[in-house]
Amino acid sequence: YGSKTTISSLKAIALEDIQASYKSAFAPERMIIVAVGDFKFDEIQKSLNSRFGDWAKSGVALPDVSPLSNMPLQRVLVDKPDATQTQMRLVRQGFKRNSPENYASILANTILGGGFTSRLVNDIRVNQSLTYGISSGFGKLKVGGSFSVSSFTKLETSRKIVDETNNTLAKIAKEGVTPKEYDKARGFLTGQFAIRVQTPEGIAGQLLDMAVNGLPDDYLSTYLPKLRTTLISEVNKICKTYFAPENLSVILVGPYTKIKDQLKGMGDFEVRQADKIAD
Repeated sequence: YGSKTTISSLKAIALEDIQASYKSAFAPERMIIVAVGDFKFDEIQKSLNSRFGDWAKSGVALPDVSPLSNMPLQRVLVDKPDATQTQMRLVRQGFKRNSPENYASILANTILGGGFTSRLVNDIRVNQSLTYGISSGFGKLKVGGSFSVSSFTKLETSRKIVDETNNTLAKIAKEGVTPKEYDKARGFLTGQFAIRVQTPEGIAGQLLDMAVNGLPDDYLSTYLPKLRTTLISEVNKICKTYFAPENLSVILVGPYTKIKDQLKGMGDFEVRQADKIAD
């Protein structure tokens, strides 16, 4: 949460910092053990206790993470003179992992930009050849989250990819999804869920996600029923709330001198230097 690795921050790390971090972070009160396999519970519990039972707590409290207040919209151009393409990110605040909006957002994003047959891929890649890849997604954490669209394009089409992506976003935000898209997404996600939990490793990953993000104990057993009973009106509410382009910040990375003229009329961009960000 809120951390960024830079050249300066890496150079500033001393051995004592690493030792202090290890002592506070690698502690039993911060550890979650997930075990999935062919074993008896008593045996695995005994084995784990023999290895970790005498591990002393660090006594260092976890930092308090408060939800962000509404973040202002930004337009940022990161000047990278040697870039041969423009990277585009559209982003806004989202919601936490354990949110009532979770299931509707999964369906909505699958339709918008969560797969190779999504609207963004069809509109921006297939029909207009503006990029080789474009996707969208919700980043859901224990406290808060984000929604973003990611892509890249030729320098000459830096403005066009933003405009056309915004057109796709505006349309789905205004009109919602179609019943055909809704049914297709539910079927696809049902099949994907079966794949994700068919191995011990997959189940372990799901259980870890539940533990870290505070999901209910019945999350896996209720996932499909809740997904299937999510209404199309709930999906469209997500589209209207999170996909409207006027509520998304714009971040572009590319050579300022070659793309600046394309950005006229889009509002004021804050220009940052790529080497200063890395530092």
